[in-house]
Amino acid sequence: GHDCHIGGAQEPSFVAKIFPKLEKAGIVRSSEGVRGGYLLSKPAKDISFLDIIDAIEGEKPLFDCREVRLQCPLFGKSPPSWAAKGTCAVHAVMLRAEKAMRDGDTHYSTPAGQPALREAIAAHEKRRSGAVYDPTDVLVTPGGKFALLAALMGTIGPGDEVLVPEPGWVSYGPCVRLCGGTPVALPMLDQVDALAIAAKITPATRAIIINSPVNPTGRILPAEELATVVEFAQKHDLWVIFDQVYADLSYDQPVAFVQGSEAGRARTLVVDSLSKTFGMTGWRLGYLATPPGAAKALVKFLQHSIYCVPPFIQAAGVAAFSLYDELVPRYRTTFRARLERASKALSKVEGIDCTMSDATFYLFPKVAGDDAAIAKYWLDTIDVAALPGSAFGPAGAGHLRLSLTLSDSDLDEALARIAKAGIAPSAQR
Repeated sequence: GHDCHIGGAQEPSFVAKIFPKLEKAGIVRSSEGVRGGYLLSKPAKDISFLDIIDAIEGEKPLFDCREVRLQCPLFGKSPPSWAAKGTCAVHAVMLRAEKAMRDGDTHYSTPAGQPALREAIAAHEKRRSGAVYDPTDVLVTPGGKFALLAALMGTIGPGDEVLVPEPGWVSYGPCVRLCGGTPVALPMLDQVDALAIAAKITPATRAIIINSPVNPTGRILPAEELATVVEFAQKHDLWVIFDQVYADLSYDQPVAFVQGSEAGRARTLVVDSLSKTFGMTGWRLGYLATPPGAAKALVKFLQHSIYCVPPFIQAAGVAAFSLYDELVPRYRTTFRARLERASKALSKVEGIDCTMSDATFYLFPKVAGDDAAIAKYWLDTIDVAALPGSAFGPAGAGHLRLSLTLSDSDLDEALARIAKAGIAPSAQR
């Protein structure tokens, strides 16, 4: 019933433009006795942020809902490009960060992280993995990569060996080396093999990194494979560093968690990030969940390196978790549709065998040729960027990783170009 204030300026015309849309959606009702002419038609607690966005989508006086689009090359490396509704919803997170800054929350935080965010993370972990964490066993980090680095800094030293998955994220090996350790590749394209693990373990082995859902393959490791890892960790007194940053982007198959068992949680450092779950790549916000008491030692690395994540960034993280049930299902629906459409289209191209991923927004099709040559051919001739599977280790050779974080229209264009060009003639076996 009051004039709307946008950026400090009164815009009464906003009411005339927007509120009829809200009335049509059943969010407000007209009332001649109220200045402005409208009242809520139901309790505020029953109105979600996305209800409002759905009603007024496309109107710019409230938020700029233009989708961030990847132009050329198509595919490639980019932050998730959410549908317009998702982009608008993320503005609620932005508003929370802005409010925190205006309220003066721009000073040092505690190195371990703000209590409210650590509590939200612990609650999320319990709900998703079943693991019960005291908030004091959660450390807030500037992104998942720094959580990984903190876990390694606290567990290995010069001369120690760490088993790293292959194909796997390209930062595992360098992070191990930064800590003075030696990465030892553990092939696990299709499965975590007990014999392969046994063959790689030496007296110098200190930890094993496990990633599920897997970047680059999109595979979810089943519970029995994770149990095998825990058994080896117990037998050889190893730390398990579990990277689960894609766990919220799974489809039909449930995600199993190393920390889901008591034995697993006792020796597992859990690495996670808000970048993939909420599309908050530029916010640099992640966390490390530790066995009871381990955070007391690990926080020293944070204290003497980055010191703390800015508190207004952490406030945005709390807001993101509060919107989880509204945002994440939509993201899953968006990416699932893209993955299904792309996998079917790619499988029709001669020399490409592509199956639907269990999770993530990646496809990892098998190609009948030199993966590096095919990736170069696409980039040079049709402006489509794909990463060769061999970039993720020799176990990934003969595959390509495609990241479907571009818009639907760009995806269709990329698939059309691939269908027309095929794979590089010189690369075919």
